[in-house]
Amino acid sequence: MKDKIRIIYRQPLHTAREMTVDNTLEAVQELVGGHIETVPLNMPGVILVCNDEGKLRGMKPNPYPGIPDLVGPWFICGVSGEEFDDVPREFVKLVRAVMTVRRESEVGKKR
Repeated sequence: MKDKIRIIYRQPLHTAREMTVDNTLEAVQELVGGHIETVPLNMPGVILVCNDEGKLRGMKPNPYPGIPDLVGPWFICGVSGEEFDDVPREFVKLVRAVMTVRRESEVGKKR
């Protein structure tokens, strides 16, 4: 298991961003604000991770193309077997085609 993974992370009402995070259950639960749920996406080995109880907890809408009813913060990562892994670069390119994704080094900079 990798100690850190590269992900695409998005909070409601914010721009998605690429970032590197600790690859621990505690760290990913903190990102989504609670228990996690995984959702397969349209590329093998890529998943979206969100809060399992987001709707029950009244979290704000945060849609992803093709999944309009998502709520709360979510992130996209790769999977290797049963473990989270880096989001594939090819998938980052696909996501950039449909939504704005800022690199970690760009966060906080004005455009």
